[in-house]
Amino acid sequence: MIVPGFIDLGTSVGWGGAVSERLPLQTKLGDYLAMDDEQVAAARRGGITTGLLGSSSLPSPVVAFKLLDRPRVLQDPVAFRFEVGGNLTQAEASVRRTLQTGKAYHESWVKYEIEWAAYQTQLKEYEAELAKFEAAKKAREAAANPGNSGATQPDAPANSGSTPPKPTASTTEVAPPKPPASNAEAVPPKPTASTAETPAAQPTGTKPEAVANQDGGAGATDPPTKPKEPVKPRVQEALEPYRLLYRQEIPAIVEVADALSTTLALRLFQDEFKLRTIVSGGAGFESIMGEIAKSGAKFITGPGLVGTVAGQAVNYPQLLAQQRVPFGFQSKSGANSAGLAYVVGFAVHQGLADRDALNGLTTSAAEMFGLSTIGQLTPGQDADLVVLSGPPFDPGSRVLAVMIDGQWVYKREVKP
Repeated sequence: MIVPGFIDLGTSVGWGGAVSERLPLQTKLGDYLAMDDEQVAAARRGGITTGLLGSSSLPSPVVAFKLLDRPRVLQDPVAFRFEVGGNLTQAEASVRRTLQTGKAYHESWVKYEIEWAAYQTQLKEYEAELAKFEAAKKAREAAANPGNSGATQPDAPANSGSTPPKPTASTTEVAPPKPPASNAEAVPPKPTASTAETPAAQPTGTKPEAVANQDGGAGATDPPTKPKEPVKPRVQEALEPYRLLYRQEIPAIVEVADALSTTLALRLFQDEFKLRTIVSGGAGFESIMGEIAKSGAKFITGPGLVGTVAGQAVNYPQLLAQQRVPFGFQSKSGANSAGLAYVVGFAVHQGLADRDALNGLTTSAAEMFGLSTIGQLTPGQDADLVVLSGPPFDPGSRVLAVMIDGQWVYKREVKP
């Protein structure tokens, strides 16, 4: 049988050893993946083609990568891993304080982006108004100085024929006769008191100040006011990752230990802070399955999948499948990651449906983290596949070959 490559949602392969140090959330784990890691080669023999790696010291960034000899990063980060456990009263206060700080930082950038978009709109309106103002100003100046239109009249030739010749000394010796003094019509009358008091004519119905502003009203003489650019928040590298969480671009993986910590994780991360939440824990939540089903959260189960409560076996992935809660599997191991399919197979023999088990190792696991190029054998998907000698979870089935990105990375030796 040929199935999609298996996905381990919590592995320690790819680092050259266990990752236990505290890492800032802005760390790009993909930059530190080891080449030719023996643990990677061992995991591939179990059909694992993709792994999610993070530190065991939480919170931690998580990287998704292909298990090639030279690991190929799929997404970095693909999630951030947190923890809710221990003294839950203290844990709640600490986690809430951390998430509130991240949210406040995110909201300061959201506010700035909204203000910046409004500023850009206002700036365009200002530039349009400024262009109108400049055009109106030039028009007023041209109207106030009609003789200064910019055109220059050429000088007339000295003797063009159309201009009377300049008088010479011989022509100016004979003076023209003076008009008789009795010709009173030719002399303008001296103004009297009644005529001197009459002001110059004004346009009918128009006040003098209105003439000055007839080209746009009182505001025409004042340029538009340029909008003020919003203040950009200060970049804080340690808080930048929280913007990815609050923009819903990646999920928060929350490690829990029991029903109480599961309830608190859902209340804080999903209900209060509205984050994409994936709960990680293999046991202890059987008493709150109804609450889990209503929450809409997703789960990572493992490494233990089947437990005992009050003398009764509890199959945790089966409970999730019955409530139609999306889930995937994790080994939390290095070289032993190769045994993940066998552990899932044990849950199958305890009641988990084969189809649900295979989806948890492939399609559902990829969809939980938005890894759209893996998890299925369909056109356009990455060529990650596992060739098995029989049904995936049959005790007698063996992994015969593994392909990643179209490259055979493992082939089982068959003895003649």
